[in-house]
Amino acid sequence: MNALVFSTTLLMTLELPFLRLHYIFGSLCDVIHARMRFRLKVVFLILLLLFSTVFMYILGEWMAHYVILSQCDWPQLDPKSEDLAVPKANHTPLRVMLLTDTHLFGPCEGFWLERVRTDWQMYIAFKTAIHLHRPEIVFVLGDLTNEGQYSSDDYFNTTYVKRFYNVFAVPKDIQMFVLVGNHDVGFHYSISKHLLSRFNKDFSTKDVQFVNIGGNYFVMVNSIGLEGDDCFLCTEVDQQLEKIEKLLNCTKGDTSSNCTTKLSSYSRPILLTHFPLFRDSDRKCNEPDEAPYATKIEPFKEAWDCLSKNATDRILHQINPRLVINGHSHHGCTNRLSNGGGLEITLPSFNWAHKDNPSYGLVVVTPNNYAFSKCLMPRQSTSIIRYLFATICIIGGIYYRYYGKRRNRRKYSMLA
Repeated sequence: MNALVFSTTLLMTLELPFLRLHYIFGSLCDVIHARMRFRLKVVFLILLLLFSTVFMYILGEWMAHYVILSQCDWPQLDPKSEDLAVPKANHTPLRVMLLTDTHLFGPCEGFWLERVRTDWQMYIAFKTAIHLHRPEIVFVLGDLTNEGQYSSDDYFNTTYVKRFYNVFAVPKDIQMFVLVGNHDVGFHYSISKHLLSRFNKDFSTKDVQFVNIGGNYFVMVNSIGLEGDDCFLCTEVDQQLEKIEKLLNCTKGDTSSNCTTKLSSYSRPILLTHFPLFRDSDRKCNEPDEAPYATKIEPFKEAWDCLSKNATDRILHQINPRLVINGHSHHGCTNRLSNGGGLEITLPSFNWAHKDNPSYGLVVVTPNNYAFSKCLMPRQSTSIIRYLFATICIIGGIYYRYYGKRRNRRKYSMLA
């Protein structure tokens, strides 16, 4: 009997440390397991929040642009606006889309996230507009890049050009023409033959282009070459404009120009530039996308904010356009042309980073008539408010889903 008691006591004495170790180890495992579950839950919540935010951003941008841009449509031609000096012809109206100042950020200005965000916004806006409107021609009126004049050849030739054609990709049945801006090659005082030839080569453009599409004439001019001095660019631009002036005069029937070639029929061209024509300021502009009042009343500097007075008078006399469309100021404006009969329309920047409420233009044109409408895009400030509100709702919903119900269960269990 004593031996049995002794054996039992000995076994209990030996097992006690093991039981304590088992208890400690089991408690430790429970703690580790609980922490792992907590961490997994935190990771899951973070991933859920990120996924919901990204999904909301992508879907929200598409929906916002689609809903807002679908309210804009091609304008209707007014028979009362026809140019009676141009014979009527059985021309199908040409549908043209215009935008400007896309300002793709480069490696120096703008955080990488800002580059991604603005590229994405412009990609969605342009893609939606192309899908909804199906234009036949697209014109981009300069300042394609934000740091083109400072970029290396390698960055410009590969990154900038590739990004532009990725963001502003068009189907094969749509033609795209681009103009050069001061941010692409620099202002007149700093421009070089290398920067200019690089841009023209990579974007397949010229300093002066005369485009004839269905009897509709478009004259695209590098604004930087309209200084009228003897610089290499200004000399070339002046020579090309003189040729176009002679061609138009010969087509009108002017026999004093020693005509050797002429067009099949005459129509007043549409002039496309980057710089606006000369004006004192934006004070007279009255547009939904106009400049803020403090900016509107600031005097314009000739050959910097707009063309000089001499350059404006000269090109209006040479081309005699019926419509002038340009950009550069980043704000919308519409003025009557000083040559009598016609409008100058300045489009705002297409980039949210430069304009809270950007827009683009739609033009329906025939040789003797045209109609213009402006398509307002979603406001950046409205989008930011929408995303903040949606993010708060998502966080609140997740919190209630995983913590609010737990509190309710504890409350009901205590009452029971």
